[in-house]
Amino acid sequence: MLFSTTVVTCCVLSAWLSGTVATSYDQAPMLASSPLWANSEELRLVQLFPGDEEATWMTERDKLLAKAQGLAYFDITHTPEDFGRVFNKTRFTYSPPNSTLVADMLPLLSTDEMQNNLEHFTTAFPTRYYNSDSGRASSEWLLAKIQSYTTTLGSHELQELISITPIQHPWKQNSIIIRIAPKDAQETDPITVLGAHCDSINHENPFFPAPGADDDGSGTMTILEAFRGLLKSNYIPSSPVEFHFYSAEEGGGLGSLAVVAAYEAAKKEIKGMIQFDMTAWLESGSQERVNVLSNAVDPKLSEFVTQLVDRYHIHTIQDSIHVSHEFSYSHMLHFSKLALAFAVELSS
Repeated sequence: MLFSTTVVTCCVLSAWLSGTVATSYDQAPMLASSPLWANSEELRLVQLFPGDEEATWMTERDKLLAKAQGLAYFDITHTPEDFGRVFNKTRFTYSPPNSTLVADMLPLLSTDEMQNNLEHFTTAFPTRYYNSDSGRASSEWLLAKIQSYTTTLGSHELQELISITPIQHPWKQNSIIIRIAPKDAQETDPITVLGAHCDSINHENPFFPAPGADDDGSGTMTILEAFRGLLKSNYIPSSPVEFHFYSAEEGGGLGSLAVVAAYEAAKKEIKGMIQFDMTAWLESGSQERVNVLSNAVDPKLSEFVTQLVDRYHIHTIQDSIHVSHEFSYSHMLHFSKLALAFAVELSS
């Protein structure tokens, strides 16, 4: 395992891939007949989940058709052959949560802020498809929002410890990395990472509208709000904390694979990484809870996350929850609290 990783979501996912690999794509006729992809014959090396079969070559067009069928995969076309094996990774242990800082920081988080940001993120850009102009514009807006928060909310001392880096890729949409590190931090110091993907996709045609409010606008705003909370609290970590906004997740994890490959080449150690995806979904009439996925993650880190949920009462309903069409900003707030607690507990 390259990272000690855990994934949190507001719905239970039993597997990333159900069924077998289809031999034809007749379930997605609209995309198959779309002139936008009539010439998309570039070959890509794709590893389908759950990874029991060898990677296979398929065209970009067929990759999109597979996505339309609900198949999950990694696009490993440009992933190094020694990916995950460049150096031996440290196996970290996680003490029970004991920070005295988190409880006072949680009230700084705001559903209003998340709602305003997510409404813009999902309405100002017709789609956040990673190889579209609006996808690129959405990442530029997100970068500007992060920069604005930093300059208006962060103290001068804290601003000096923050770097905000847009990561350019062969496609149009950038990934973004925020790094908060103490003055004496070294590049080799273990990093605490909070992640979400900032792209969206319409499965019928990638250039059709795809607001992606829950998948994964909600996760993006969840960690953005946690970052805003850290700024308002003037929190200075004892070890580096990073917020990763990955582009092109819908293309097969392209953005995150590129970032991880670069980090591994630089022999960067990851103390713990938590990924937030679809954090606003709450089925009408259901009991509110935080679910931690248990497949393909670090079990010790997942146990630590469940301890965070219990310690900070993140799974309980503090106020009445208003749910409209099974989408809840109040539910998102619980995950922002978890993100903030994760960042502080692992870096203080």
